[in-house]
Amino acid sequence: MSWLLTLLIGVLCGGLGLVVAGFIAALCTEWYRVSNFEGAAGYFVVAIALGGAVVGCLVGVVTSRFVDVPGFSGFLRGSGWSALILLGLGGGITLLCRLLADVPPTIAGATLDLEVEVLLPRGDSEPPSKRVGAVGLTLGSVLDHQRRASRQGDVFPERARLEGGRWVLPGSVFLFTGRGMRSIDVVLGGTSVAGYLLPVPAAPGRAEESWSRWFPTQSADGTPWPETKSLIRFRVVRQEPAAPPPDPALATAAAFAALSPTTPLIEWIRFGETMGIEGESLPESPTAMRDAVQAMVAARQSELATLVRSGSEAERTSALAAAVEVAHPGDALREALTAEGDDLLADILAFNAMATTDPKFAEVHRALRSRFNEWKLAWWSLIHRSPDRSPAAGRRLVQSIHDAALRGREAATLDATPEAAPEGSAARQNHTEADASNARHSLDEIVVNARVILEALPAAEPATATTAVGG
Repeated sequence: MSWLLTLLIGVLCGGLGLVVAGFIAALCTEWYRVSNFEGAAGYFVVAIALGGAVVGCLVGVVTSRFVDVPGFSGFLRGSGWSALILLGLGGGITLLCRLLADVPPTIAGATLDLEVEVLLPRGDSEPPSKRVGAVGLTLGSVLDHQRRASRQGDVFPERARLEGGRWVLPGSVFLFTGRGMRSIDVVLGGTSVAGYLLPVPAAPGRAEESWSRWFPTQSADGTPWPETKSLIRFRVVRQEPAAPPPDPALATAAAFAALSPTTPLIEWIRFGETMGIEGESLPESPTAMRDAVQAMVAARQSELATLVRSGSEAERTSALAAAVEVAHPGDALREALTAEGDDLLADILAFNAMATTDPKFAEVHRALRSRFNEWKLAWWSLIHRSPDRSPAAGRRLVQSIHDAALRGREAATLDATPEAAPEGSAARQNHTEADASNARHSLDEIVVNARVILEALPAAEPATATTAVGG
């Protein structure tokens, strides 16, 4: 056979080797649980496939040189024998990899858990749930009298039950392999209470889904197994696939249907916040649902005002967001938002007097920043939608908050008298400097946002009458 045909056979066999090796590698990623982290499994498959291509080329070249038939007939015979050798080699490697892998057995395609129950010795009267110490279960794969692999499981002392004066202790573990004999070791209260080889078949069937008998039944000398030692039994249980998550659209529709005019307003508001709707199977359109929520909020402004002044931060945040959408704010909502702004102003002034070494310093300035950002949107909406006042009427409160935050930003410096203890003083000073810097950033954010509002509002009118919004 000519070298040209030899090289052609080598190239063709290299392609076949690439495919065969890639197929084997893909199976091995599952059998040996190769991680997909950062594409590790993909790199593994590519590397093995390229190696298979090299081996395929070598097999094709070497085999074809032993074919002493010229021309096209020699090409067919050489390529045929080379392909046969490659496929046979690939089949053997696949079989070997499968036999050496820890592949979980299945029943009807479902992987299995191995459930065990340990019958504790008679006279062992202390409830398992009351015992102190380590608790666990280990399933091992034993070959040549050595445990070659293992998997940790769970023991459930709280589910233990008393039968015939003896405690029965349940446990469960994933049946991770069909290789070797199965050993089980159960630990309760830091002590091994059962250590046995279980006669679990390599490929359990429906018969193993029922409880086995209790064993051992007799000692090595043929005498009955004493009641002063534990017994064990087992069964396999199919792992049921997790139920698919409910259709978000249907879940949203069900939540909306559960709302009524008597439902607390906070539930209406939270429904509006979480109404991510997709799909076409809804009885109401998303726009109709949102309109219904806004109409309910607008009709129950007294309750909304109560939520704005709630002691619950989550309720207050939700209520302020809902207040932004109220088209015609009433007196109750105006008073609540004004009172919330007054409280915010008072808290900023109190924070200005707080030492940077105060343990709550960082927590307070972050809370003030978030609280102002939530309040400002509702206040902006209020002062533009109040039917009987001009926007200029809302300036006073924003101006006061701006000025207080500005003074606090300028005063947020290091404590002039840090703790005198020398040990760790440098670290404490660095920590205090960082807190002061973060506080300035928080107050800066309040100042900037308040200034934006003030610049967008008309100048304050002469105070000739009582101000309906903000005073």
